Amino acid sequence: GAEAGEGAGGGAAARFGGLLFCTSGGVLGTGACFDTTFGLARRLEHLSVADADATCAQDKEMIGRLVEEEGGMEAMNVFIRDNMSKTLAKTKAAFEEHMLSVQSSLGMKSRKGALKHAEITMRSSKGSGKQVDAD
Repeated sequence: GAEAGEGAGGGAAARFGGLLFCTSGGVLGTGACFDTTFGLARRLEHLSVADADATCAQDKEMIGRLVEEEGGMEAMNVFIRDNMSKTLAKTKAAFEEHMLSVQSSLGMKSRKGALKHAEITMRSSKGSGKQVDAD
């Protein structure tokens, strides 16, 4: 689901922190749920608020009026897509940061492993009684 605040007319608008896309796994765009964020973004590409429905006709009418007060159906579509685009940008940055961190960690562990292997090999050579000529 998504959280949203009230429109520009009331006191709640001053406290409105933006549109957040929330799932059971957390808030999208905060560094987790990469696949969920991408999946939702793909679905929102084709979103049409005008096609939305409600279980109760009265609710649908009320929502329709509120959407019209905020600029109409197309304005709401643009608002939702723009916010999803910003969420994707945050998710991309977090994903790239996680990837670089893991790559760096893997690289350090690989280098440490190679150095340890070289040390063991050198100790084995010294302990075998073989002499290594310096010339």
